[in-house]
Amino acid sequence: MFPPRLYRMADLRVGLKLGLGFALVLLLALLITLAALSSLDRLSLRGDQLIQGNDLNLHFLQADRARRDFTLGGDKATGERVATLAEAMLADSARLGADLDDAADRQRVAQIGDAIQAYREAFTALTQARTDQQDASRFGIAAAEQGMQAFARLEEQFFADLEQLFDTHAMLDQIRAVGGLNQQFLRLRLLTLAYVRAPTPEGERAAFDAGESLAKATGTLQSQLPARSGAILGETLKALERFQESLQRFRQSIASMAAANRVMTERAEGVQGLSEQLQASLLERRNRETTRVRLQLLGIAGVTLLVALFAAWSITRQIVRPLRETLVQARRIAEGDLCGVAPAARGDELGQLQQAVQGMQGSLRELIGRIGGGVGEINGAALALSSVTEQTRIGVEEQKSETIQVATAMQEMAYTVQEVASNAGQAASAAQLACDEAGKGNKVVQAAIQQIEHLAAGVEASAQVMARLHEDSAQIGYVLDVIRSVAEQTNLLALNAAIEAARAGEAGRGFAVVADEVRGLAQRVQSSTTQIQDLIGQLQHGVQQTASTMLGSRDMSQLTVDLARQAGQALLGIDQSIDDLRGRNLQIATAAEEQSAVSEEINRSILRVQAVAEQTAAASRETASSSQLLARLGGELQELVGRFRV
Repeated sequence: MFPPRLYRMADLRVGLKLGLGFALVLLLALLITLAALSSLDRLSLRGDQLIQGNDLNLHFLQADRARRDFTLGGDKATGERVATLAEAMLADSARLGADLDDAADRQRVAQIGDAIQAYREAFTALTQARTDQQDASRFGIAAAEQGMQAFARLEEQFFADLEQLFDTHAMLDQIRAVGGLNQQFLRLRLLTLAYVRAPTPEGERAAFDAGESLAKATGTLQSQLPARSGAILGETLKALERFQESLQRFRQSIASMAAANRVMTERAEGVQGLSEQLQASLLERRNRETTRVRLQLLGIAGVTLLVALFAAWSITRQIVRPLRETLVQARRIAEGDLCGVAPAARGDELGQLQQAVQGMQGSLRELIGRIGGGVGEINGAALALSSVTEQTRIGVEEQKSETIQVATAMQEMAYTVQEVASNAGQAASAAQLACDEAGKGNKVVQAAIQQIEHLAAGVEASAQVMARLHEDSAQIGYVLDVIRSVAEQTNLLALNAAIEAARAGEAGRGFAVVADEVRGLAQRVQSSTTQIQDLIGQLQHGVQQTASTMLGSRDMSQLTVDLARQAGQALLGIDQSIDDLRGRNLQIATAAEEQSAVSEEINRSILRVQAVAEQTAAASRETASSSQLLARLGGELQELVGRFRV
């Protein structure tokens, strides 16, 4: 079944096989991890070398910048910073050279170290030249002060001698000569100061030419002066010599500083170029190392993947193949095939599983044989039990039917009694409601009677008011007759006045105009009075109609009051009849409720009998169903047993 070499693998336990597979995968993962760590170490070393190269370049840039600041007039702290940075650069180059493994890179680092050493020595020379320059400046300043003091003493001596001599012309010439020398000495100091502040060839030439010219003039004047004045001028000449000496030293220090700066600039350019070459070389080596590490990791990962795939295939084949064989055997058993199969020839858990499945197959074959013998007996007993149960069920069903009919009749009777009681109660409620409504109606009728009586009184009062209004309108008509009579008389008087004014001629013209106006007013009053009289006539006619209507309303109100009183008497009679009806309805309701309670008790007893009958019928049905189920199960078992091939 298996090749000879694979028998040993087939006999190994499944856990051991899986353990070997996982161990192989872990070993490969460990190999990849170690390779990755080694590669990371190499890349980290290359990165550290790049960082050291960058630090070296950064320190050098800082040192060169500090050197320029020191050259432009920096203090002692700036010089010390340059020296400290130079020491740090030497230490960086030494560490970097020890870490490099390439000869060309180590040579570049050595050249950088030599250039830095030369740079430091040149800076030391620059520092010394600057110190000499400062010393020369201080020495020149002291010499200039001594020369100025000598000139001051010489001037004092000249003025003292001038007071004692009678021939002052020669003395004045000497004073003028000494004053000229003093002016030249001051000019020399100014030129020297300008040269110190801005060391240029023109300034240097001007300062040295002024010093030589002053020395010649001082020597010439010294031979012309008396002994004592010549001695004082000799001190001035010595001070001038010392001043020229300090100027010479200052020029030498400037030359030394320029030479040192040239050397440092050349070294700086060399260090910058070597540093750039070193950075490019280190970057290239790091890129090559990165590529090599990537290829190495990819190769190891590929080999690991192949080995892992082979291990997975081998272990899967050792596990899945016997599982499939066992699955086929289990499906045959599930389909009812219990015939024998070839025994398993494996020693692992899968072989044991196959052997267990074969043992289960034998046990099932024996069990099915025994079940087949007992199923026939179960079928006979089930058929007998089913026949007896069916007869019992029929009798119980008949008892249940009769009980249901009795219960239905009792329920109908109880429902009828309850309906009678309910109707009696509703009639009593309706009678009570009608009694209440009759009482309310009686109250409403009484209130209506009172309101109608008030209305009749109001109508009577309105009729009286209309009568008084008719009398008042008659009086107004009488007054209007008087006013109309007065207007007619006024009109006649105005006409007579107009006639008299016409007779009077021009003298009565104004009176005629007034008479015409009066006559017009009388006519308008007469016309207005006629209109008012017509309106009064219409008002009197309306008042008479209203009075007639009021009298008719008063009669109708009195008739309504009589009818309302008759309705109140009828409502009282209805109220008494409703009280009698309510009493009788209450008696009917009480009797119906008692009869309903008795019917309910009988109905509950019948329902209990019906429940017992239903339980019995249900038990009979369940027994019959169980018997039928047992018979059916026996048949199904017989059929299932027949499906197995033993």
